[in-house]
Amino acid sequence: MPRPSEESPFRLLVEGSDDKYSVINLMARHDFDWDDEARERPYVSAEGGVERLLKAVPVAIKGTYQRIGIVLTRTRILPAGGPR
Repeated sequence: MPRPSEESPFRLLVEGSDDKYSVINLMARHDFDWDDEARERPYVSAEGGVERLLKAVPVAIKGTYQRIGIVLTRTRILPAGGPR
């Protein structure tokens, strides 16, 4: 599968490489054609952790992207019965 270029006008920021491949596979399962080079595809950027992802957001917003997406996963485990 050819990778979308970093020059893509669409940017998707995710925490890490697991999130990156999860999003790519989820989109593919919903008929997004990652192999269609004629279609603008988002560049999915694995930032390497939540802190780095949050630092990348203002930079991306100031960039020249037409669209920006952010995927932030919740990793904190709550006690049985929810938060207290």
